[in-house]
Amino acid sequence: CILCLCAHNIQAESGKATFFEGPYTYIIENSEAVLLSCDSNTVGEVIVPSVLGGLPLTRIEYEAFENCKHITSITIPESVLSIGYGAFSYCEELTEVKLPTALSTIEYQLFNYCINLTNVNLGNDISSIGYMAFYNCRKLSQITLPEGIDKISGNAFYNCVQLNNLHLPDDITS
Repeated sequence: CILCLCAHNIQAESGKATFFEGPYTYIIENSEAVLLSCDSNTVGEVIVPSVLGGLPLTRIEYEAFENCKHITSITIPESVLSIGYGAFSYCEELTEVKLPTALSTIEYQLFNYCINLTNVNLGNDISSIGYMAFYNCRKLSQITLPEGIDKISGNAFYNCVQLNNLHLPDDITS
């Protein structure tokens, strides 16, 4: 494969080459980019690229943006099919998130302690919300759950003290 000239690499402990492009650290698996982390000093609006190192970004690993305290909004590209648990935990200035429409699961603790989060756009393919997914998102005031959702795990919206409008679909089973 051909890699972008701006990408640098080092050998990871797992034996896989780790690459850096802008604020992102990623690996390559099965000809696809997997985002491992973002520089915690990143500030403001973040638009995650759909391509890293010339390859499609399909997955964001667990805790990839954890403690990126100064990100205010983040847009995840449509190419991303899964986002690992706790990926945005402790992003304290995060107010808005745009998720890809094909995402099917909101993993546990995905937005844990995003205390200023007010707006999350959930895609229509979301079928489950994990344990403590929006835990302590104190400013989250409204969220629309897609009709196809069938599971909301325990404490998913715990301490979301301003959440006063939550539409639960008829199909929800647990």
